[in-house]
Amino acid sequence: MNGLASSPMGTMYVRALYDYDADDRTSLSFRQGDIIQVITQLESGWWDGIIRGVRGWFPSNYCELIAQPGDVAAQPARMSDTHTQPHAR
Repeated sequence: MNGLASSPMGTMYVRALYDYDADDRTSLSFRQGDIIQVITQLESGWWDGIIRGVRGWFPSNYCELIAQPGDVAAQPARMSDTHTQPHAR
C-alpha cells in the first residue's frame, strides 16, 4: 500500500472545526466553518484539498465530514453557547 486513499464515491467535502494557519507553501490555511473539497487522503491524517481556488495539505482532525457544500446551512458549525460564552450571574 502506498499510504494514499481517495474517495471512491465522488467528491468529498469537510467543514473546518478550528482555524489552521499553514506553516509552508504546500499547506492550506483555513478558518473555522470553511468548506474544503478533499482531493487526496493520506493514512497519516494529512489530506490534500482545495478552498477558494487554493490547493494544499491540511490536518484532517481539524475538520468534520459533510455530505455536500449546501449542507452548511442545515448544519451550523458553531459550538453550544454554554461552551463559548461565560455564564450570566
